[in-house]
Amino acid sequence: MSDFIEWFKSAGEKLLRDDREVFGQSNPGNPSLQTTTVQKQFDNFVRTHFMINTEDYVGLLGTEQAYKSPSSREVFLDNKTTYNEGLSNDRIAVYVRGAFSGQDTSSAFRTAFICIHGTKLSSIEDIVQDARLVLPGSRARSSSFTQIIVGDVLRIISSLNLAKDNIYVCGHSLGGYYALLAGYISNTNVRIFNGANELIQPADYSNFLTVNGRAYDLQLMNAYNDAVSYRMFGDPVSLLSKWSLKNTETIRVDNMSVSPLTLHSLSYMIEVCLPEIPLDKRDFTRRRRFAEPENFGRDGIQKEGGNLDDLTRTTSILPRIYL
Repeated sequence: MSDFIEWFKSAGEKLLRDDREVFGQSNPGNPSLQTTTVQKQFDNFVRTHFMINTEDYVGLLGTEQAYKSPSSREVFLDNKTTYNEGLSNDRIAVYVRGAFSGQDTSSAFRTAFICIHGTKLSSIEDIVQDARLVLPGSRARSSSFTQIIVGDVLRIISSLNLAKDNIYVCGHSLGGYYALLAGYISNTNVRIFNGANELIQPADYSNFLTVNGRAYDLQLMNAYNDAVSYRMFGDPVSLLSKWSLKNTETIRVDNMSVSPLTLHSLSYMIEVCLPEIPLDKRDFTRRRRFAEPENFGRDGIQKEGGNLDDLTRTTSILPRIYL
């Protein structure tokens, strides 16, 4: 966060110096009105946003796509992250990130995000599972719904052929509960966004989850080191995760005078969060990856922007944030 703040300040100061020089107002000892305005805008920006790891932010975006039907999901989250429709289903969206992630490159440079959506009010299955999480004596982890979804995630992980450190299982709300179960069993990274968890565990509650005929011990699941839970301050659903999970980041920013329903929503979390490294969503990089013939210039050298002047201007100005 500190590096980003320093870059933001230096970029803003340079723009102001250039502006004052153009209008004959260069006087470092007497800050102009523009300086004060930019400083206020910057201070407000910092107070109303929360910086998270870039991989976690990509997982956040991918989980938002999981709520959509498979055919309507974004093919690109950015120029390094592409949708894998073959491994995805109605509940799970799979994205692969890395240089030329759509091509057969070394798995060491690729990262996969298995993103699980939360409760849909149109789904009886989701509503029943929510009730099982909060009602005393319920057994959400032993339900057939849980076994099927966790089984789907485990099959996806085995199909990816990636190192466990390069796989993130992500989920929002009820999906966060499934992500924790599947990620813990498979020993992969887990990222939970306003996640749900079990309210009360009966004395005779089993610590085992059976998937595809195999029983997995979940006794130490809530202490799993590679699980990180992000929750909005004031969100009632994720309070259980705050109390029970080892690694919980509570997001608290100034513009939080909204309803609990909004606080719980994934769209609001995306609105206030920023990645440590800005995502590149420019389309010229995307076109380069597919080697379209019309994008090649002299001697077969591909032109990334389709126009050399555009590319020159892009590389000569200050870095921009692509969110």
